[in-house]
Amino acid sequence: MKNPVVLLLCALLFTVTTLQAQKPADNEHRINLGELVDQEGILTAEEKDSLTLLMAEIYNVSKIPVTMMILPLPEAANPLKTWTVNPLNNQSGILIMMSSTVKLINFGASNKVKAQMVKRPAKEIFETLALPEFKNGNYYKGLNAAFTAILESLK
Repeated sequence: MKNPVVLLLCALLFTVTTLQAQKPADNEHRINLGELVDQEGILTAEEKDSLTLLMAEIYNVSKIPVTMMILPLPEAANPLKTWTVNPLNNQSGILIMMSSTVKLINFGASNKVKAQMVKRPAKEIFETLALPEFKNGNYYKGLNAAFTAILESLK
């Protein structure tokens, strides 16, 4: 009588341990603050490296992380449903989500960032520098111009 109970407990323990060790489902993605993810493949490796360096420079100057997500459908429609930004709580930063396939760009900045960008607001930067380039298919050129202007605005 003891053996079936012990076997049952061992099986239960193994099942619980196995379930805890499983990796997140494929539709659950994580991105760290200050990271650039291009799931659409619109940037070359050199362009990604260049933008990542600019994002790091923005952080070094202002301690404000810039996080960039370029996502295809369906993630672009509701990215925070399938993506988690780590660590998001109590952080100030800039979050840019875009999709070239659906011609969508969202720019989010914390209140702390908005207060620091007094020389040139982020909305103006994206409307005047990035969007005209995006409309012509020049995503790297638009992002590079926007990140450079953000850096200048925070100095």
